Amino acid sequence: METIPLQPLDAENEETIEWPIEWCKESATLKNLLEDLEGTGGTIPVPEVTSTTLAHIGELVSEYLSRRTTESLTATYFEALHTRWQERQQPKPADLLGVGAPPARPEWLRTMLLSIEKEGGMALFDVLLGANYLDIPLVVLAVAHFLADKTAEIIERGDELEKTLTELREIFQVENDFEPEEYEKIKKELSWCMATQPTSTPTASATTADDNSNQMECD
Repeated sequence: METIPLQPLDAENEETIEWPIEWCKESATLKNLLEDLEGTGGTIPVPEVTSTTLAHIGELVSEYLSRRTTESLTATYFEALHTRWQERQQPKPADLLGVGAPPARPEWLRTMLLSIEKEGGMALFDVLLGANYLDIPLVVLAVAHFLADKTAEIIERGDELEKTLTELREIFQVENDFEPEEYEKIKKELSWCMATQPTSTPTASATTADDNSNQMECD
């Protein structure tokens, strides 16, 4: 049985986790450090990422590598995300920035991201920040796209603004640092947009007035 070469990584919480060299090569940061080590087998410090987050990132990279050559949806999805990212790095007129929505998210990816999210706290954001620190675009783009979709779903539901803001704070782990008195004052000042306004039904008099106006225009 072929031995898979492993690279020890010293995580932020002083735990050591081993990644296959193949995973490390998906990270521009680790790839450069591996070249500096020149096969000496030294440990690479990763001071900004915990061992738990490294494990999550490694699982995502591993699943991607095992599926990209056998599942067209996985390959197409990540290619589309990468293309959209490149398009937005190039200066273009605003009307040319849209390159279409990416294809459906692979089910394995959705399941894994939901599982990480259910751990609560900053778990999913830690994966995003950790992947960004390690410079692993495939994980950064996948998590960012997942969070963007969740944000859009919450906003499009059209709930009361206060409920929407609460849910968004939970997703992005933003603390409401207003004092209760300050928050109540802001709510009063923005009361006109803090709730979804019901659609009013035209009254009989208003309908009659509109009819008369239309009749005058016809005459």
